[in-house]
This record gives sequence, C-alpha cells and structure tokens, in this order.
Amino acid sequence: MMKFYNLGKRIKFYRERAGLTQAQLAELIGKSNHHITQIERGLSLPSLPMFYDISKVLGVSTDCFFADDDKLSAQYALVEEARRLDECSHDDLVRALDILNAISTSFQFHPVQENRSDSTQQ
Repeated sequence: MMKFYNLGKRIKFYRERAGLTQAQLAELIGKSNHHITQIERGLSLPSLPMFYDISKVLGVSTDCFFADDDKLSAQYALVEEARRLDECSHDDLVRALDILNAISTSFQFHPVQENRSDSTQQ
C-alpha cells in the first residue's frame, strides 16, 4: 500500500522538476497554495480530478506517482526524460551521452556504446 507522504514527495519532485512553485501549481489547477502544501507533506490526498490536473500540468504520467518501488520510480523518471530528448539537438544529445558515460563509469557499469555521425567529428 502506498503511503500518503510518498505521493506528496513525488508530486513535489515533479513540480520542482517542472520549475514551478507551490503557488504556481495551485494557481494552474485552481486550488489553494495551502492545499498543495498539505498534499506534498502527506497530510491530505488530492481528489481524482485534482490529481489528474496536477499530472497534466506537470506533464507526467499518472503511473509515475504510484510506483512505490524506488527503482521503478527512477525508471519512470528516466523514460520521461528520454521523451524530452526528442527536442534536443544532435550536439546536445552527444553531450548527454558523454554525461551518461561518466555516470555509468562512476557506478562501475560498462559505458554506453555511442554511434556518433561524421558531423560530430569535425
């Protein structure tokens, strides 16, 4: 069973990732700042329509909020970030790959294999 505070923590995480304050989120969904604070602290739960509005405003699948396993939650977050990569330029993608390789090396994983086009070797 999912704990209230886990849902609140996830809402806060995605709100901050979206660059919104509690007040901004509250305004966008037509609720009070106090209500958002109570939800993020795990003291209350949003109604189903409010939860849908929060998910829509934050641009996150509702599934991301209910994955109670930390690894699964991290995987959902990575999938969401991967969708954002579609908007990146080739050079930005190459830089992101370099960062992922550095991270995977620090965790002693095998680096991600890259397939750079001739345009990046200039």
